[in-house]
Amino acid sequence: MDHENFNKLTELIYRTAGLHYDLKKKYYLERRLKERMKALEIEEVEKYLRILQFDAIERQKFINALTVKETYFFREYEQLKFFAEEILPKILKERLAGSGKTIKVLSAGCATGEEAYTLGIILNEMLEGEDFDWWVVGIDIDTFALEKAQEGRYDSRSTRLIPKEYLNCYLLEDGEFYKVKPFLKQKITFAWANLLTGIPENLAPFEVIFCRNVLIYFDDVSRERVLNNLYKALVPGGYIFFGHADFVGKFFTIFKPERIGRHLVYRK
Repeated sequence: MDHENFNKLTELIYRTAGLHYDLKKKYYLERRLKERMKALEIEEVEKYLRILQFDAIERQKFINALTVKETYFFREYEQLKFFAEEILPKILKERLAGSGKTIKVLSAGCATGEEAYTLGIILNEMLEGEDFDWWVVGIDIDTFALEKAQEGRYDSRSTRLIPKEYLNCYLLEDGEFYKVKPFLKQKITFAWANLLTGIPENLAPFEVIFCRNVLIYFDDVSRERVLNNLYKALVPGGYIFFGHADFVGKFFTIFKPERIGRHLVYRK
C-alpha cells in the first residue's frame, strides 16, 4: 500500500469511527486490508478503497476487523472491587434520598461482552436484598463482537479470573466453554453505537459508565468528542471509570475528580 492509499484509508477510518492510525500502524492496517480483499477476491487496493467509500456494509466489516477484542471477565479487578464496595453503596445512599430505584450502568466499548457481564454479576451480588433494580448496557462499534456478546459463550481464557462461586452461579459449562445463564443475560442489553457520534438517547442516561482502555485509540479531537458524548449520557452526579491505559489529559476537566482512599473516580 503506497503513501497515497495509506492516507486515503486512514482518513476514511477517521471519518467513520474517529480512530487515529499513523505510519507506525501501517503494517497492522495492511494485514487487515489484505484479509478483507482476500475475502472479496479483490487484488487491487484502489478497487477495494472505492468499495469502502460507497459500501456501508463492507465499511462496517473492515471496522470490525480493526477493533481490538482483548478482554476477559473481571479485568482490572481492583477497580471493580472499588466500584462494588465503595461506589455502589454511595449510589444507594444518594438514591435513597431521591426517587430513583433503578441503577443503570454502561459498558462503553464492550467488545465481546465480558465487562458487561462482569458488571451484571457485581450488581446482582451487591444489590441482593436491596429495593433496587439494575440494568447493564454494552455498546460497541464492532457488529461481530456484539454478536459474540449476545451469544454469551466464552472459553477458559475469558473466564479464568471469575471467582469459582460466581462461575458456578452465573455460567453453565458447555463442553470446553461456559455460557452465561439466562437470568443474567436478560438484565443486559447490547447495542451498536459509535462513541464518536453519540450514545442513542433511548439507552441513556446512566448512573455509572465504564469506558476503560478505549480512549487510547482516539486522537485529541476525537477524544474530546467521545468524552462530551459520555458526559451527556451520565446523570448529574454520575460516576465514570477510565482504564489505566487511557490518556484523557486536559479533557478530565469536564468531569469532577473524587478521591476515595487510594482510588480516583470522576463524576458529572
